[in-house]
Amino acid sequence: LAAFIAPFAKAAASESLTAVYTRTFERAAFGFAKMYLFCLFMRVLLSWFPSIDWNAQPWTFLRLITEPYLQIYRGILPPLFGQLDFTPLLGFLILQDVVEVMAPTYTMGM
Repeated sequence: LAAFIAPFAKAAASESLTAVYTRTFERAAFGFAKMYLFCLFMRVLLSWFPSIDWNAQPWTFLRLITEPYLQIYRGILPPLFGQLDFTPLLGFLILQDVVEVMAPTYTMGM
């Protein structure tokens, strides 16, 4: 408990509590975005292997958490050669850009 409270107590002495909460939120959002980017990378990479059973664990979990985001980009790019769908790659690249934009904000507060 002391390890959790110590950063807040130290920061509270030198800056406002709002700034501490803002920085904590930025760190959490940056960490979540990086983890989600990794999950998305795994989904895009594994989608190229047709032998993957997306109805078996752990692939079901990976599909469930990434499909809502990927659904946003479906239909933007037409399939290449009738079968290759590059919209997941588009979603991955956009999220990667968002993480890169968040990175300077996160690292400045450290």
